[in-house]
Amino acid sequence: MIIGTLVGTQAISERFLSKLHLINIDFPDKEDLSVIVVAYLSAIIRAFFPSANFSKPKVVKLAITMITIFNKIRDTPELHRQGFGSINPHDLVGWCNHLQFYSTLQSEHFEVYILEAMCYEALKIFSDRLARVEQKQTLLNILNDSIKADWDLENIADQASRH
Repeated sequence: MIIGTLVGTQAISERFLSKLHLINIDFPDKEDLSVIVVAYLSAIIRAFFPSANFSKPKVVKLAITMITIFNKIRDTPELHRQGFGSINPHDLVGWCNHLQFYSTLQSEHFEVYILEAMCYEALKIFSDRLARVEQKQTLLNILNDSIKADWDLENIADQASRH
């Protein structure tokens, strides 16, 4: 039975149904997601920040931070009360891709700048969906707490929110 109709599946052509199986793919699990994000970030940093001295372990650390923030945002119920919308791995991949727009960040403080750019993009992607000030503050707290825990830097998200 096709949902929303009274028509059985026999009314749909077999050719269409065979294509449907390719479309119905589940989201990646935690390990696969980390591999995908590390690959995206490695390619972006290598291509758009060639002079940045950002080693592979730091790229992995940045990916873990982004995945942690993504999971905390997705798992925080108060962010979903007012129609936040669905958060899925496509948002995370888009978040990685948006870092390429900061390719002019060539500095000896690249680590701080890329973290600030990451926070700014997170605020643009996720905060724009929020309606209440309390929800936006919760998002800022998630960003600040995650960066403090992983990078031992404070108020990076607060600095990014002022831009």
